[in-house]
Amino acid sequence: MHVHRLARLSRAHCAQRLVAVSMLFVVFVFPGGRKAWSAPAAGVGNQYVRNHPFTLMGLNIFAASLDVNEYRAAGLNVLLAWEEIAQQTSIAAAGGLPWHAQIRPADQGPDSYLQGLVAGAAANAGGLGWMLHDEPSRLQMPGIGNAASWIRSHYPGTMVYGNAFPSYASATQLYGDGSNPGYTWSAYLDDYIAIIQPDILMYDYYPFDPDGSTKGGFFSDLVTIRSKALAAGLPYFAFVQAWADAGARLPSESDMRMQVFSYLAAGYCGLAYFTYDHFEDGGFLDANGNPTPLYATAATLNAEVSKLGYSLRFLTSTDVRFLRGEYKYLGVLLK
Repeated sequence: MHVHRLARLSRAHCAQRLVAVSMLFVVFVFPGGRKAWSAPAAGVGNQYVRNHPFTLMGLNIFAASLDVNEYRAAGLNVLLAWEEIAQQTSIAAAGGLPWHAQIRPADQGPDSYLQGLVAGAAANAGGLGWMLHDEPSRLQMPGIGNAASWIRSHYPGTMVYGNAFPSYASATQLYGDGSNPGYTWSAYLDDYIAIIQPDILMYDYYPFDPDGSTKGGFFSDLVTIRSKALAAGLPYFAFVQAWADAGARLPSESDMRMQVFSYLAAGYCGLAYFTYDHFEDGGFLDANGNPTPLYATAATLNAEVSKLGYSLRFLTSTDVRFLRGEYKYLGVLLK
């Protein structure tokens, strides 16, 4: 389980009867002027990206929360099955919905338990990918790499990947114990790519804190993942914060747009929302399984993303710039 604004974006804040407006502009530059994109590299992950619609997933925790028509109406086109993958993939298959399944644990290699999990899901049509483990440590990587090799040999053509830690994970989390206190996130990502050999590089970063602040590393992490993936010839995906708990605030519409379009501007070719189900104090569904305001936000947002993604999945980012907004007091008295 997780540890845990292209065009315009504004957010108004009121302080001492003055209005402060902050804006973040994200600009896409397509060929025909300065060249900012190139043809993607070869490989299973890049073939997957080119041959399928732009991947938009919601992390579905339990089968009881999954209604395929409702899921699709949120603009989601691939299921990310999490806890009950045999049941979830069966429901997806019956509704003609492609799926990815998370396999956990995977750090023990292709043991009988892992093989059973994979077989139970693979019995259902529509399997496109396997997410092996979630936020693994360095010490867990060899076993996951062995599991990835086994899946590739038994289920060729499906994509194998995982989900990496963000930079705010501690050295102990990244390495797996306290024996390597100098272990860095950069080294962790290098090891992740070399040992597991994922078909895509995916990570999570949940920027919105409960006190209303935003973590300062969102853009630097986003760019680092992009750089590491491009150097390895891999496409790259990210999780989008769509829940709240004691350590995270519920994103607003502009929060959601900031995350999603920042990722697109940097060439990300797949997104997964954490979460689709109700989780802690958020998600696309409430505790009774009814759509929340985030569901409606995502439905509108994903319709836009799908249109942009149709072209983006055939391209590889070669440059990206972010211009941070700043607060400006306009001196407008509120009455």
